[in-house]
Amino acid sequence: MEPNWVKEPMELPPVEKERGGCLSIYLVVGLGAAVVALFLFLGLASDSRARFLPPSYLIVTLAVTVAYIVFTYQTWNWKRWGLYGLYATMIISNVYDLVVGISDPGRNILQLFVQPLILYLLTYKKMEYFE
Repeated sequence: MEPNWVKEPMELPPVEKERGGCLSIYLVVGLGAAVVALFLFLGLASDSRARFLPPSYLIVTLAVTVAYIVFTYQTWNWKRWGLYGLYATMIISNVYDLVVGISDPGRNILQLFVQPLILYLLTYKKMEYFE
């Protein structure tokens, strides 16, 4: 007669998905900044200075900000599509600002490369955690 431990398969404990402090801080600060930006843009819509902006600027910026919030939340929940969406919103936002000419081009060009690079450096060792 064989012992019990031979018949029963050994179950491994689930892999703990450890986000790490830097990635957690990055996502929380990004989410907080996006929520603040959302309220600022909603207030800007009624501001008299908004008439100097291109008509599509508030709409596109609002859509990108809402998408950034959704993708940040999904990245927090280890969804691969959330991470890729986060990259896309970073790139789209900076390219759109460059095309429209609203903000400083030097800052936008720097952000265009630095933002995705920081996110990549924080997530490339954790890609197996993303579903």
